Amino acid sequence: YNRHPDSDFYYIAGTDTYVRLNKLYKFLNMIDASDNLYIGGDGMSRSDTGKNIYYHSGGCGFILSNSILKQIIPYIPEWINIWNSHPLWI
Repeated sequence: YNRHPDSDFYYIAGTDTYVRLNKLYKFLNMIDASDNLYIGGDGMSRSDTGKNIYYHSGGCGFILSNSILKQIIPYIPEWINIWNSHPLWI
């Protein structure tokens, strides 16, 4: 986001993901980037902390609209601190 803050969409995927860019571009041209969109990802849950936490990860990746990413960005430093301080993830 910091390198390209004006992009309409951001696609996050693992290094083992093959992307058919022509299909992805065609799909993205059909939706409104100003909407708060989170598209894709495999839903999973884990309960390392004794609390069941649902999250999206892996699979074919996921797409975030610029609008939703702008709302998420302020929380990322806090999430990183929580991640780094959790005894199971150190």
